[in-house]
Amino acid sequence: VYLVGIIPGPKKTKKDQINRLLAHVVDDLQNLWDPGFLIPTPSMPTGRRIRGALIPLVCDLPGGNEVAGAPDHNASMPCAYCKITLATLDNVEDPFDPRTCANARAHGESWRDAATEDAREKLESQGGGRWSELMRLPYWDPVGYKVLDTMHMLLEGMANRHCRKTWGMD
Repeated sequence: VYLVGIIPGPKKTKKDQINRLLAHVVDDLQNLWDPGFLIPTPSMPTGRRIRGALIPLVCDLPGGNEVAGAPDHNASMPCAYCKITLATLDNVEDPFDPRTCANARAHGESWRDAATEDAREKLESQGGGRWSELMRLPYWDPVGYKVLDTMHMLLEGMANRHCRKTWGMD
């Protein structure tokens, strides 16, 4: 099944607004995962357990970051996949430590449990990201399941622009 969601524009949603929308979808997805549901088949008339999961999340970069709880492009560690910093963004020689599912979930939980909006903003600016309702799904990997869509990366020239302008590869 291909689940399509469009975030209404024309402006970006407020910080926690997307989670209020996702909460209803995640509730249904949790039931699809556990306990799942039984479908009778000829060989199993009492039913075979079927489960459903949401993977991957295919979005443009801002939308994907918002839905998955990844850091914003202006955070001190702006990449959703590694721990590159804004200060070392021009360094293409050295590898950067990858972000992990456990790390992203820990940052998300810290953001969710922060006592004030100022505390949340501080956590975000440090590059940790935000809580996403998708993190309630036990199988969800906020780093590995978020992919950039082909339309934005290739057809609209983002990959070309990124290589030529950002990295200076002519």
